[in-house]
Amino acid sequence: MSKKVLLESAIHRLRSELLENVAAMDNLLSHPVNNAVDEIIECAMDAVQAEAAIHTLQQYFGHIISPPAPQPIPQPPPKPASNKPPLVVTPERSPTLRKSLENAERTKKGKKKTPKSKEKREE
Repeated sequence: MSKKVLLESAIHRLRSELLENVAAMDNLLSHPVNNAVDEIIECAMDAVQAEAAIHTLQQYFGHIISPPAPQPIPQPPPKPASNKPPLVVTPERSPTLRKSLENAERTKKGKKKTPKSKEKREE
């Protein structure tokens, strides 16, 4: 038997014991006998035990019966529209862009820039 079938069977059996004890308490309350109080207490204790067992199985193994639903990914709040125009990247503002443009010009002219480490090895 699979884990799911075993777990469902155990829970159903415990539920039937719980209902049996509740029905017995109802019957004792409707038609009392000499030792009704003791029997009601006994049935109540058995019902609590069955209910606690059901709760324990569902708490620790409930994921086997019904896997948890995937949590929706929260969407970030929309950014407010700014009135400022976007910044334009220019060589004056970006030293990195300036260097890459200079390197591109050197490459077009046929002068390749060699790394400093290679220059030292050749000398």
